[in-house]
Amino acid sequence: LEPGAVEPQQRIERLVERALARGGKPRRVSSSLADATPTRGKDEPVRVRAVAYFNPSLFIQKRRGALKQLRQIDAFVQNLNAKLRSSRSKMTSAKVESTVHQRLSSVDLVDVFDIVISKHSKGRRSYLRVELALREESWARRRRFDGFSLLVTHPLCQMPAADLCHLY
Repeated sequence: LEPGAVEPQQRIERLVERALARGGKPRRVSSSLADATPTRGKDEPVRVRAVAYFNPSLFIQKRRGALKQLRQIDAFVQNLNAKLRSSRSKMTSAKVESTVHQRLSSVDLVDVFDIVISKHSKGRRSYLRVELALREESWARRRRFDGFSLLVTHPLCQMPAADLCHLY
């Protein structure tokens, strides 16, 4: 190092101290940390520091959001079934399936539901009815990390894990 140059570790510590002093969310310091990092070869793995933590508030927020999403899908199916019972409905089974699939795709839930379309009759008139069966295993797989976060920092960052979690 040149005389008067700041060592990478000291530079990182100063950046972190400034971020903590500011409060709230820190600015991105990745470019500054990159300047402090010696270059590596192509075959060398990228080294990072990872901190995993559980946030109960985030868990509740994610679960409430998921339940809201299920209620919205249920309301969509009820509304569609009401339209299908109407005497003016001319939707075919393929069109109904396409409509449901499109709605599930828009919220990335195609793999969570099985679509069941059945034909019913009332008097002389027949109509289609949609039912969605929740795939419990697929739904549980999506919900398994609710509330968990993974923070990835520069390997030279010396902040304790609890302080990093507190920043975010």
